[in-house]
Amino acid sequence: MKHLNRIALVLSLVAIGIVPVAVASPVCSLKVKAPIGTRTFAKTSDLNDWQEFQSVYELPDLSLASGMSAQFWQHKHGTPSVITVEPEQGFQIDTRYCFDEGGQLEFVSFEIRTDLGWGHRTEGTVLDGVFSETSSEFFRVKDGKAMAQPEGVSETPQSLQPKLYLSLDELPFADLLPVQQKMASR
Repeated sequence: MKHLNRIALVLSLVAIGIVPVAVASPVCSLKVKAPIGTRTFAKTSDLNDWQEFQSVYELPDLSLASGMSAQFWQHKHGTPSVITVEPEQGFQIDTRYCFDEGGQLEFVSFEIRTDLGWGHRTEGTVLDGVFSETSSEFFRVKDGKAMAQPEGVSETPQSLQPKLYLSLDELPFADLLPVQQKMASR
């Protein structure tokens, strides 16, 4: 019961007043998976530094609430993307960051999946360091389909907005990226 109360508290903090908005085609969506050949990084806990791994299949288990993994790649037109995964007690947070050619954050896709069988996703743009939501919805974890706001979640927590890394240099594993990629964000 304590576990469910904690999840409800976190999710209620995340959901203050988000209204579903339809978007024709997402620019930077978690629905689009990372391509083959991405660079894979992880910090398994607060006690460890970021490391690079050969693939997501070689990642060790991540500590709840302090572990994080990331996949980094550059599109054919030179713009970088990153997908981060943060496991928590009772839920998981996935975020996709899309940067422009200069290494500045442009778009974000953010998703929370709960052990209770439902999740919440939001997508938006970033301008002058401010996230502006373009779409938001609750969904069923089992099939990803949109659903009404779950019972027991009175509001969508606004406080659980995506963490913003406004440039490539701000990524927590930036020291492991090649110098030319980091310099592009200056």
